[in-house]
Amino acid sequence: MSDKTSNSEAETVSHIVCDEMLDISVVGELRVHLLEALTAKHPVTLDGSDVERADTAVLQVLAAFFQDAR
Repeated sequence: MSDKTSNSEAETVSHIVCDEMLDISVVGELRVHLLEALTAKHPVTLDGSDVERADTAVLQVLAAFFQDAR
């Protein structure tokens, strides 16, 4: 999983690129990336194009992030 922040003239965007396996072993790292973007009030793009498997721990973190981002 990687987190890239790009700066354009308009705004800063956090791009989070997910690996093929999203399970409990990466949930902490994902949560940190999402919270950093939320705290900085950056828009977030989440690239899940390589994801083959995600478990409920990751889905819970994503659901909480989307709820908090509202």
